[in-house]
Amino acid sequence: MTYAAAWFILHMFGVFIAFSLLVIVSQKEDTNYKSELLLTIACCLVALVAKCIYIVGGQEETLLILGKMEYLGKCFANYCALMFILRWRNVRIPHWFINSLLIVNVAFYLLIATVDYHHLYYKSYWMAPSKVNLSGYTLEITAAPMYYVYMAFLVLEILGSMTVVISSYLSKRSMPYRVKLHAILLAAILSPMILLSLRILGVLKGDDPTPLGILLSCVFMSIAVVKYGLFDPVKNAKNYIIDSLKEALIVTDPEYQFLFLNPMAETLVSSTKKLRAMNSDPEIYEFLKGENGYLDLSGHHYQIEETALKNNNFIQGYMMTIVDITAIMEQNHRMKELVVQAEAANQAKSTFVSNMSHEIRTPMNSIVGITEIMLRSQHSPKEQEYLLNIQSSGQALLTIVNDVLDFSKIESGKMQLIT
Repeated sequence: MTYAAAWFILHMFGVFIAFSLLVIVSQKEDTNYKSELLLTIACCLVALVAKCIYIVGGQEETLLILGKMEYLGKCFANYCALMFILRWRNVRIPHWFINSLLIVNVAFYLLIATVDYHHLYYKSYWMAPSKVNLSGYTLEITAAPMYYVYMAFLVLEILGSMTVVISSYLSKRSMPYRVKLHAILLAAILSPMILLSLRILGVLKGDDPTPLGILLSCVFMSIAVVKYGLFDPVKNAKNYIIDSLKEALIVTDPEYQFLFLNPMAETLVSSTKKLRAMNSDPEIYEFLKGENGYLDLSGHHYQIEETALKNNNFIQGYMMTIVDITAIMEQNHRMKELVVQAEAANQAKSTFVSNMSHEIRTPMNSIVGITEIMLRSQHSPKEQEYLLNIQSSGQALLTIVNDVLDFSKIESGKMQLIT
């Protein structure tokens, strides 16, 4: 096997690894930094695919276009990796700084994508014999000043990522697997720079190994995610919320076979099996649906809500939530009893006040009437004064009694307005 063929197979294997990593990471729990890792792997995949086609060979124009495609992945892989590290550590970076980094990367790529129109990045490029290309020829370049500026910019991005990882190592002293996790992340950050430095120093001769360095970086970051659980806090939080729910949660497939039961649901299903002698999942599910969204079981009252799990109008299964509303119904029943008792007490009070008012008003009318009769005859000034006092006091008390009777009529709903 020739060196070029081995180089080609190595990059093809790299494509397979990058695609596998993309699938593995995409199936992990969503976090606010998952997309950055996926973009890093996608950039690596673009660079590796372009490199594979480049190794096959072609004319100068073809190789130049493939080189630009390879740079499309290389230019943004470091940026995405840096964003992944920053978001993982929850570093507060101003939006203008992040946007500025992105603009600089875009500007460098535009500079590279237009190398056939200027000599800022490459002074010159030509076809030369090569052992790492299946066609026997590759594109050699002479670097221009902006090439070294871009390399320095990449080094600054890598140093920024290293700083974040080291600060994380120093601050997270109680983190499990602290040394191993941060060592893997440092290896992920340094892999592209080490391989590129070895090529620039002449230790590695031949083709640009940067795509393989980016692949190593993605592999190490994916190991950190899968083995050391960088995404697990979100997953654990979701599981804790579901497991600690006081409501039963059941997930089934379209045929109503149980796929997931939280602890409350397991208890409810187990009770149903014992009390109703049911064994099949669809039979139990149909029973638990109840009637009109309610279920009575073992002295408890449950409210049922069923939701179809759809994907593009295709039903993938069903989710049922079962809420024990026994305490709520008992409380409502108690509240109704208290309302009835309050209404009865109020009615008794109104009846008592009305009766007492009537009992008081009758003798008061007699007192006021007799006083008026006595005032018609001659009395001494002192007696006349006493009688007038009795009359005014009696009338005032009658007014109060009549007002009390009016309030009693209002409370009992017997008050009639005459217009």
